[in-house]
Amino acid sequence: MISCQKGYVSSTYKPSRCGSATCNRAGQISTSCNDCVKGPKPGCNNNTCSVSPYNPFTLRSTGGELAQDIIAIHSTNGHNVGTRSIKINNKALKLNTTLFSISAKDGTGGTKISTSQPYTSLETSIYKVVVGEFSKALAEVPRVKAVAPFSLCFNSTSIGITRTGPAVPQIDLVLQNNNVWTIFGANSMVKVRNGVLCLGFVDGGKLYFQDFDIPYSPTAITIGGHQIEDNLLEFDLVASRLGFTSSLLFSQTSCSFKFNFTSNNAYVE
Repeated sequence: MISCQKGYVSSTYKPSRCGSATCNRAGQISTSCNDCVKGPKPGCNNNTCSVSPYNPFTLRSTGGELAQDIIAIHSTNGHNVGTRSIKINNKALKLNTTLFSISAKDGTGGTKISTSQPYTSLETSIYKVVVGEFSKALAEVPRVKAVAPFSLCFNSTSIGITRTGPAVPQIDLVLQNNNVWTIFGANSMVKVRNGVLCLGFVDGGKLYFQDFDIPYSPTAITIGGHQIEDNLLEFDLVASRLGFTSSLLFSQTSCSFKFNFTSNNAYVE
């Protein structure tokens, strides 16, 4: 139901006149014929049938005039990358995979890329599993006190260095067509101060608003700037495809150096 009492402006709003076919189809919820001295405007017109619909979910009913209008529902902002699963050290995590798809009901879920968000955020249930499994995979490295906004931090003096950054378990995002976006240490870990490395993922909260003190985000996975650094991404807007390389550090180069743009990329539709 939509409140037409305050701030509702529409050029396509059409009140249903008493005795019209629309009023007759309303059946039992159409109870009377109304006049309105403050009209005409949406929700207040003369010779319109009054209805009293009941919402079985909120257990509430209300009254108002019956009308027709055209409602525009905007599509989801952005493109869903299409995550299928997440692996740590080649081990698939047990996750609620329905969160990886965009809900046809309310548009929540899915995976997007953000250049304005510094670190990848994960829906709370996904975040807890990723942090827990990453901690198990790196159990031999001493933990240190967490540094906000991160919750999992380590003593970096016990972590070796490789061409692709700190020697930590790799994180794989398994995407459509089984293409795999592998996140190595340079992109998964953040140096917060000397001797301290933290897993560079943050808790994005629930998909739905619950309370002002509880964070929420309508997207299950938002890949942030730190995770895409030194990864070549190619966006084919016409075909709605994303091309990506593994870390450029494998090729002993980075985004700050010249490199061959014609290299083979994996594509996700």
